[in-house]
Amino acid sequence: MTGAAIHAVMASACLVAIHLLLSCSDGGRGGFCPGTPVSEGDIALRRGRGLASRVVIGADPMGKYSHIGIVARAGDGMVVVHSVPGESDDGGPDRVKAEPLQSFFSPGRAAAGALMHFRGDTAVAGRASRIALELARRGVLFDHDYDLGDTSRLYCTEMVVFAYSKCGVDITGGRRTALSIPGFAGDYIFPSDICESTLFEVTYKFN
Repeated sequence: MTGAAIHAVMASACLVAIHLLLSCSDGGRGGFCPGTPVSEGDIALRRGRGLASRVVIGADPMGKYSHIGIVARAGDGMVVVHSVPGESDDGGPDRVKAEPLQSFFSPGRAAAGALMHFRGDTAVAGRASRIALELARRGVLFDHDYDLGDTSRLYCTEMVVFAYSKCGVDITGGRRTALSIPGFAGDYIFPSDICESTLFEVTYKFN
């Protein structure tokens, strides 16, 4: 390789490094960084920008994130399966849906975000992700009653816990958050109840 060629390669490498620093510094400030390693069964978390997100954060004493989903493989790409209100793609009822990671973590929806990787058997994580994907394919409705005793409809954290529980894994370790406020009285699963799990490790975050 000639000196000019070596110089060109080094210059290109520097440009790539600068681009990554600008786009992914501080864990990807400003949104999800494409090329971040993700695996089936990873947990995707975000803090939204709207009123609903602020309400969730305010009600959760350990809260940093207001919404959660599970990463699954769909075709040649990776998606986040999540149960979410107010984001129906066809004007229909709120339901479990699957969308690309870049959409889930889009700057308009995510003020902060993180990925958590399952420390256990990758086969378990893969199966949990496929269970979640099947829920999306079936169009399981969002649980506006937030009733943990009824799994015919699922809210976001409930859906993630349900997918892993079908594989014999309780990712919350029994953790629940008790609320006693008008309209909400009982035990609920908040994102922090899952974030506290030692079964996962943070592999990526931005804010």
